[in-house]
Amino acid sequence: MKRLILGLISVLLLIGLNGCSRSDSTEIKLIKNGKLDVCPNATIEQMLKEGISSPIWKYDSEKGYVIVSGDIYFEGHEAKGLIKFDVDEKRKNFQYSEFEFNGQIQNNATANAFFNYICPDVNNNQSSKHEEKQKVEKPTKSPITISVGKHYNQFSEKYYPQVVVTSISDSVTIKNVIVNKGNCKYDKIDYYTTSSYHEVKSKKMFPKKLVYGKELKITVLRCNILRVDVETNQGDWSVEYK
Repeated sequence: MKRLILGLISVLLLIGLNGCSRSDSTEIKLIKNGKLDVCPNATIEQMLKEGISSPIWKYDSEKGYVIVSGDIYFEGHEAKGLIKFDVDEKRKNFQYSEFEFNGQIQNNATANAFFNYICPDVNNNQSSKHEEKQKVEKPTKSPITISVGKHYNQFSEKYYPQVVVTSISDSVTIKNVIVNKGNCKYDKIDYYTTSSYHEVKSKKMFPKKLVYGKELKITVLRCNILRVDVETNQGDWSVEYK
């Protein structure tokens, strides 16, 4: 009788373990240490730490998927995110398979925009080391104003903090906006529709040229805004809130 019970327990354990694995499995390590073409200077693990809150890693041995899930902030929305990678166990390689946003599978353009967004800033700073920097004399008066307000998101039905940069110069180029010394992340991608409204396209938010009176609005998530730094072609400008 005891042997029968132990046998049943063993079978149940095998059933429970079938199709899943530990978070430190070989397949998961392969993905964590791997890289994507869109962000060649960072591992996938480094990327997803930037884009997913407390990511959960799982391996489905039956389907050959490594699945990463968790809370994400993208396109101005907070949502449940899920990313799948196909793993070839024999060849020890992998490829991106799927990106889900609140259970909805996204197209490759959206996935690439997300990966580009969460790519660590070190990737974007490489080119500047090889470019000749022009010395620009900083004007005595700021060409912009920086204010903080609230933005209502109709999808989540919540208010989120928003930074508003307004040009008070005939022309100024915004190179970057840093919130809370870089500790407050936000989506640095602009999304827009084509003239036919059938296709959504994306482009990097910076550099952004503003003429007199035009605004740049940036919505952040889970942040108490204490400091905003704005880098422009007319010097860097900061404001602190207490």
